[in-house]
Parts: sequence; structure tokens; C-alpha cells
Amino acid sequence: MKKAKETANGITANIIRVVNMQPGCSAIRINSTGIYDTKKGIFRTSNGTAGVEDIICIIRGKYVGIEVKAGKDAQRSAQKARQIDVEKSGGVYFIARSTDSFLEFFTEINNK
Repeated sequence: MKKAKETANGITANIIRVVNMQPGCSAIRINSTGIYDTKKGIFRTSNGTAGVEDIICIIRGKYVGIEVKAGKDAQRSAQKARQIDVEKSGGVYFIARSTDSFLEFFTEINNK
């Protein structure tokens, strides 16, 4: 039987749940998506920083930024620039394409 494709929202929820269940670990979702203003009939952009990762974690004292991508979604240039900034600062940046790929990554980093 073929496994159902995961959505970005589903992957994100799973990651936050897993991280927050572990001692010494914390994760929050960063929502940088704008919203549609029905009264004005316009799309209002977020005041957040362009390219910021979807999930910010502290895993045993280490900063970990996680960008969630599902299906054919690709990393944008602002996200690539953010990845470089995080890594230059000594943090870890991970692109999660599935819950399984994240679990593999998390097991490795959480056991260091």
C-alpha cells in the first residue's frame, strides 16, 4: 500500500510535538505568512523577517532552525541566506521533507 503524502502543516505539527516531548528540548512554530484582510480586500504581508525558518528549536542547548518543505516546495533565496546566517553563527539548520527524515535527524542530534 502506498504511503499518503504528508502536508507541510502535518510535518510541522509532528516535529513540534516530538521536540517538546523530550527533556531539555523546546520548539515553537514561527508563522511568517501574511493574512488576507477581508474588510480591505488586500493581502497584508507579515512584519516578520523574510526567510526565517518555520520552527525554532533549542535541543539540549543548541539552536536548531527547521525549514519544512512538502512535495515539490523548494527553498527560496531568502531562506538560503537565513540558512547561511544560522550556520555561520554556530547553529544547526535542517530542511525537513517528512516526519521520518526529521526523526532520523533528531535522533542523531539529540544523542550528541
